[in-house]
Amino acid sequence: MRSMLWITLVITLVACGSESTERQIPADALVVANGTVIDGTGADPIQNGVVVIEGDRITAVGQTGDFAIPAEAQVIDASGGAILPGIINAHVHVTSPATQRLFLTEGITTVCDTGAPSGVLAQVDRDFGGRPVARRFRAGPIIGPPRGYEVSYEVTGPDEARAAVADLADRGADYIKIALDAGELSFPVLSLEEVRAIVGDVQLSFPVLSLDEVRAIVDEAHKRGLLVRAHAQHFDMFNLALDGGVDSI
Repeated sequence: MRSMLWITLVITLVACGSESTERQIPADALVVANGTVIDGTGADPIQNGVVVIEGDRITAVGQTGDFAIPAEAQVIDASGGAILPGIINAHVHVTSPATQRLFLTEGITTVCDTGAPSGVLAQVDRDFGGRPVARRFRAGPIIGPPRGYEVSYEVTGPDEARAAVADLADRGADYIKIALDAGELSFPVLSLEEVRAIVGDVQLSFPVLSLDEVRAIVDEAHKRGLLVRAHAQHFDMFNLALDGGVDSI
């Protein structure tokens, strides 16, 4: 009797030891396979790697041999290429669904539109001809003083600055962009006197938002959960941005 128990135990242990250690993948998963996975964390690349996607979430990453891929799963063959996290382009201007599609086909999954006409805010990201496009975050018009640098939304005083932020936020801006640049124009070929002789008087420098206006913009944006990015050149403009509390230069 005791020998029978031992035989049963040995058979059980052998059976358990022979079970596959492969991770099971749901039949409705999307699997990207046959590539080198570079996960962006600094870890070594995974040769012959697999990325498993369920719904809108990556649920597993590893080597092909670690997974049991069901025949029903949708498999994308990376053809020996690199499998990377989406790349973010943090500074573009005036994107559209067509250009967002071009970004996406080159591996850029998110773009930050850091200054464009008001009409860009009204554009709705949608499938472009039935094909997906890169996700886009929009600033809308850049806020600045009259006759300032690259100004699309002119303000005078803290009250108008707050109103501009409120208006852009209500129209769907994902963050606020301001211009802080008083840099002088330069003429590498003609002298200033020669230019004035041809075209008359020229503007040599740009007016800049005041510290009170910058602080008003930042305060109103933060109340609405929006960050403020500044186009700034020269150390005095950096200091103005820092003193005003902007989030990014």
